[in-house]
Amino acid sequence: MMDVRGQPNTLSIPLLVAEDVWFRFHRPVLVSISLELRRGELVALIGPNGSGKTTLLRLLRNRLRPQRGRVLLKGKPIERYSRKALARTIGYVLQDHRVGFPLTVAEYVLQARFAHARGWALEGREDVEAARWALRVTDAVAFSDRRVDELSGGERQRVILARALAGQPEILLLDEPTANMDLAYQVDMLRLIKRLTRERSWLSVFVTHELNLATEFADRIILLKDGRILGCGRPTEVLTPERLSAAFGCAFLVDINPISGAPRVSIAT
Repeated sequence: MMDVRGQPNTLSIPLLVAEDVWFRFHRPVLVSISLELRRGELVALIGPNGSGKTTLLRLLRNRLRPQRGRVLLKGKPIERYSRKALARTIGYVLQDHRVGFPLTVAEYVLQARFAHARGWALEGREDVEAARWALRVTDAVAFSDRRVDELSGGERQRVILARALAGQPEILLLDEPTANMDLAYQVDMLRLIKRLTRERSWLSVFVTHELNLATEFADRIILLKDGRILGCGRPTEVLTPERLSAAFGCAFLVDINPISGAPRVSIAT
């Protein structure tokens, strides 16, 4: 697709693509997954435990290889990229990641800049500024001198997000990024991720069990069940009582949040 000046419109070109991806451990985990993910969109992955959400994220960052099908990054098979190139392009947030060394928060966040270094060069001014910015926007400056292993669960999640942001990637893959956070911080972090996704034309994909956070912030929702896609589209298209019941095995009510206008999901008891 071309823009008004006759130039290719990069926002319309998929940044990350899964083509008929299959993966199994001792049983099928992902079955015939096909997706096109674009710059500027925030995508939520939802589904019950064991539905394949985390496995899909690992495939999308080349930590696992599909047994069938392929993953494309900017139109090229993802396995053709070097680890350093992938680290520059994709930021990853694990749920409650454990740090194996006694690093301070500032040191840990600055590590994200290694992929931008030339050879064995030490971090430069640009790297330090990127780390400081990431600490500031995640509200983690106050404990930047503390050791990561001394933080609470919610504080640690903010620091892990800060580390991913410090790398200034084009893609953010986030596995339950708001786990262990107070509700106010959950909202603040997703609001921040959505703003940065828009402003910087990133692609952001996050796993969550919080259905109402997904409806409020995601542009698209992907609903997984037993490794298959039950629905993919706008929240109003995907989050129907019938689909949710098929995925989670209980009855749901879906109405409209009178303040935001987003779908509101409740369990029907």
